[in-house]
Amino acid sequence: MMFRKRLDRMKANIWLAAFAAAVLFSCVKVKDSSEIEKIRSLEEKSKNEKLKAADPKAMIDKAVYQDLFQAYIAFVEKYPDASESPEFLFQAAQLYNDTRGLDNKGKAIELFTRTYTEYPDHENAALSMFLAGYIYANDLRDELKAERIYKLYLEKYPSGKMATSAKAELKNLGKTDAEALESIQKERTDSLSADTTSR
Repeated sequence: MMFRKRLDRMKANIWLAAFAAAVLFSCVKVKDSSEIEKIRSLEEKSKNEKLKAADPKAMIDKAVYQDLFQAYIAFVEKYPDASESPEFLFQAAQLYNDTRGLDNKGKAIELFTRTYTEYPDHENAALSMFLAGYIYANDLRDELKAERIYKLYLEKYPSGKMATSAKAELKNLGKTDAEALESIQKERTDSLSADTTSR
């Protein structure tokens, strides 16, 4: 009798586990390879448009960029945990950052910010943060926001690939291009003078 109760309890546990697994797997989204194929096809079309952009007389079909952007974002929204999502989000931001592409700096900042906040461990997180600061500084001329992001970049990535550039950008915030160039040339001259006197 006791054996029978144990057997019934085991059967109940197995059914419960099977039911839980079925519910769990029904909630997991599986990537559709046709969506990635569509993105790859649109990326190829986008490359062709960029080649056309080299010719100032060529008409660029921005609809290709818009379609690619929408495909990237749809994928990221549908599969936020997919390995491709951080790269697709970064590339969507690049489409808006590119003057030959969709050229909307505010949207580019929004997407770069999403990249480094939603995927902080991705290889493009640091670059996304730097580029957001760069757009604030050089395109939108919002020095306060640029300064905040560059400082955050240097705090999080003190020896990152763009650390030297972030320091230079901070140093030249608010300067005109001519003033920044003059400052850089003066630093180089001073550096060369210091090198020759120390020999």
